[in-house]
Amino acid sequence: MTAGTGPGETTPPAEAPQPELRRDPITAEWVILAAGRGKRPHAPGPAQPVDQPDEDCPFCPGHEERTPPEVCANREEGSCDRPGWKVRVIPNRFPLLVSGANRAGVERAVSPDRRPALGTSEVIVDTPVHNQPPWVVGPHQTRAMLEMYRDRILALKKAGRTTYAHIIRNHGAAAASSLEHPHSQLFGLPFIPPTIDVELDGFVFAHPGKPGCVLCDIIEEVEKDGARVILASENFIVFCPFASRLPFETWIVPRKHSLRFEKCEELPELAEVMTTVLNSFREKLNDPPFNYWVHTYPLHGESRPYHWHIEILPRLTLAGGLELGAGVWVNTVSPEEAAATLR
Repeated sequence: MTAGTGPGETTPPAEAPQPELRRDPITAEWVILAAGRGKRPHAPGPAQPVDQPDEDCPFCPGHEERTPPEVCANREEGSCDRPGWKVRVIPNRFPLLVSGANRAGVERAVSPDRRPALGTSEVIVDTPVHNQPPWVVGPHQTRAMLEMYRDRILALKKAGRTTYAHIIRNHGAAAASSLEHPHSQLFGLPFIPPTIDVELDGFVFAHPGKPGCVLCDIIEEVEKDGARVILASENFIVFCPFASRLPFETWIVPRKHSLRFEKCEELPELAEVMTTVLNSFREKLNDPPFNYWVHTYPLHGESRPYHWHIEILPRLTLAGGLELGAGVWVNTVSPEEAAATLR
C-alpha cells in the first residue's frame, strides 16, 4: 500500500495515460481515447484449421444445389453450379434488398419517406475451403476474392440501377457472421449511405474551394511520424487512424490518389498486403472477430472528391451506451500502441 492511501484505496500506475479526445480529420467526429482502461492482448495465435469440408455447410463444394443458382464464379469455363470454383457469387437467400426478377410486383413508393427496398444483395463465397479464409489459404486466394469484388462492382455500374456498391466481410460470430464458411457480402444500394456521405463532405471541407485530398495529407503525415504505420509497400500503406474508434482499427490505403476501388490496377500487391495484415491479426490478436469494408466512390451522380480505402475493425470490446446512444466511440488501446503490436 502506498503511503497516504487508506484501506481499499490504490494509486494508479504513474505510466497510465490520461483519457484524450481525438477528432477524425475526415468526418470531424470525436473519439475518446482511454488507453489506460484497456489491456493489450497477448494471447498466442490459434492452431491452423484443418482443410476439410463440412457436410452441413451450403457453401462447401459439392453442395451447390443447396444455394440459389450462382450469379457468376471464378471457375472452369463452361461449368456452372458444381465444384471446381475458386470464388462463387450467389444471391443472398435472405436479401435485405430486392433485385433482378424479384423487382416485378414490388409496390411503388407510397410516400417520400417510404419506398420498396430495391437493390442488390449477394453473397461472395471467398474460398472453397470451409474453415480457412483467403488470407490463410494464401495471397492467390485473396487476389481471386479481390478480383471478384472488382468485377461485381463493375457489373452493377454497367447495369445502371445502383447508386453505391458496399462490400463487407463479417469474420466470426461476434462480428455478426451467421455461417462459418468464409464469405463476403455485396449490397447494391439505391442511395449513398450516411457514412460515405459524411466522408465525402469531409473531403470537401478539408480543402474548401481548392484542389487537395485529406487522405493524401493523412498518408504524408502518417509516414512522416511513423508511429501508427503497420506496413508500407510500394503502392499501399497500412496504419491505425489517428482517431481510431476501436482497438486495433486498421486502414489500408492506396498511395496513389484514386476515387474508385474497382479501378485499382495493383490488386496482386493489395492481396499480398491484406494477407499479411489479416494474418497478423490472426497471430498477434488470437484471430479476433472483425469487420471490414471497402469504402469506394458512388457509381454515379457524385462530384465531391474522395480517396478509396479499406477499413478493418476488430471486435475486441463491446459497444456500450455512450457509443450506441450518443455516437461517441471509446477506444481502450492507443493507435500508436496498436500499430506497434501489429507491425
